[in-house]
Amino acid sequence: MRTICIDQGMFRSGALRRHVAAPDTLFVVSDAALMEMCKSDDHWEDTLRRSLATLSAVPDRVFLAKGNGECLEAELASGRPLALDDLISPEATLWVRGLLHEVAEGRRGAGFAGMAAEIGAANAQARAGHLDDQGNLAGLQALVPTLRAAYSESFQKRLRAGRVGEDEYVTLVAHGAASVVTDASLGLPEGWLAGLIAARSYLARWLWLRVEAVTEWLAVGGVEHVAAHRVTNSDIDRHYLVIGSYCDELLTRDGAVQDKDRKLRVALAQAAPWWIGGASE
Repeated sequence: MRTICIDQGMFRSGALRRHVAAPDTLFVVSDAALMEMCKSDDHWEDTLRRSLATLSAVPDRVFLAKGNGECLEAELASGRPLALDDLISPEATLWVRGLLHEVAEGRRGAGFAGMAAEIGAANAQARAGHLDDQGNLAGLQALVPTLRAAYSESFQKRLRAGRVGEDEYVTLVAHGAASVVTDASLGLPEGWLAGLIAARSYLARWLWLRVEAVTEWLAVGGVEHVAAHRVTNSDIDRHYLVIGSYCDELLTRDGAVQDKDRKLRVALAQAAPWWIGGASE
């Protein structure tokens, strides 16, 4: 069986319809996708029904992934790298399959009725958290001093000049990902972080993507000049990318997301531990 994670922009696509027609394909939906579909307090139900229409033909092949924070907390608590099965929420999967049945049958059952009762509070919470542009920007800016110290001046100059090849870029971002946190900062027993990174854990993938976002913006003039809403969009994309990296494919038409997906998979395939080495000259 093949597994596909679906970018929010692909739920109504012909590409998804073709995959649905293939009986050997399973679909992983992230909670970020549902959040994006439902962010309008007034039109969320119509948007959600239209977006889930294609998948409503195959509810038993659809799985809902846990939230990013829940996945990180589970991994840090256990010290064990998560596998794809660990990312799937059995309870939420049953719930989303119920929604898919309601969509297919054109009715409003317990699933949509329950969402209608909670959508206002859920969206308010999202706007104060995941969709808080200024807070997301501040969190990203906090990484800049650490990465500027981790990357050599020569590397940063070549980065801004567009003279860094992809292999070096991927490797240096991987090193940067191993530089931004420590066992103590995460409240982990000594040695756990190195083990999680070596195992290419959920945390390792999330860190690589977070560091890559900062590195990318350092290349084009610095995080100081990035529009806050773009940081939020990048944070949402990061969830698709992490979940997608556990799957055979991340279904997206966004060229920038496709590029990050490819580079992350290259980084995950690297044999050398990420914490060995440093920024090249």
